[in-house]
Amino acid sequence: MLWRGDEYRRSMGAAGYHEVVIQTPRHNIPEPMLSPAEMHEVVLLYRERHRFMERDPRVELVIPFKNHGRGAGTSLEHPHAQIAGVPIVPTHLVHRTEEPLAYYREHRHCVFCRTLAEELAGGERVVAENASFAAFAPFASATPFETWIVPRAHRASFGEIGDAEAADFSSILRSVIRRIWTGLDNPDYNYVIRSSPRGCRGAAFLHWYAKVVPRLTQAAGFEIGTGMFINIARPEDSAAFLRKIGD
Repeated sequence: MLWRGDEYRRSMGAAGYHEVVIQTPRHNIPEPMLSPAEMHEVVLLYRERHRFMERDPRVELVIPFKNHGRGAGTSLEHPHAQIAGVPIVPTHLVHRTEEPLAYYREHRHCVFCRTLAEELAGGERVVAENASFAAFAPFASATPFETWIVPRAHRASFGEIGDAEAADFSSILRSVIRRIWTGLDNPDYNYVIRSSPRGCRGAAFLHWYAKVVPRLTQAAGFEIGTGMFINIARPEDSAAFLRKIGD
């Protein structure tokens, strides 16, 4: 893609994809009430469209995401998710690439793999796990009940997952959002699947994961002014609460 303008003002033509994933034909069934088979079909569709968009040389980043509730950005009642394929890597995601690269250069292994190993060894922030994934509240959670779902196998791109991993991912994603939905009385929430940009696919220092964020608090002046977030709940307590809830 070609940029227009100069070093002060730049623009570019629109390119890429924005697709809506209709999660079920039933209008009044929220995502947490989808059956395991239905959730599996949704994840397979995420993977199919992710792979398709990755093949387009104009697309630098693919982002499957879900908004649930008005406070999370939902404007349509029918249960749906979205997938965007965009021609740039936003600045804050460039930073999320540079930091793992710096860690890899110093330690020669993936910081996400190390984080997952540490969380599983400690256990106090783990919410759920299965053969391919573990879900946990990160040590420095930005918001209450923020939960990451991280694959045990090192893969930089979500599009690389196999059929068994797709089944396990749909199972644990459904488990996490049902625990949040039940335990927190149907809060607004978002989740996003964070995957590697085009230039980092197959990288040893990047690891795809999903991030689930209930919208229980609101960013205010301190958060906007500093980029730091005040979390009123200890991640250990959030994880313990979600562990007690059946999926």
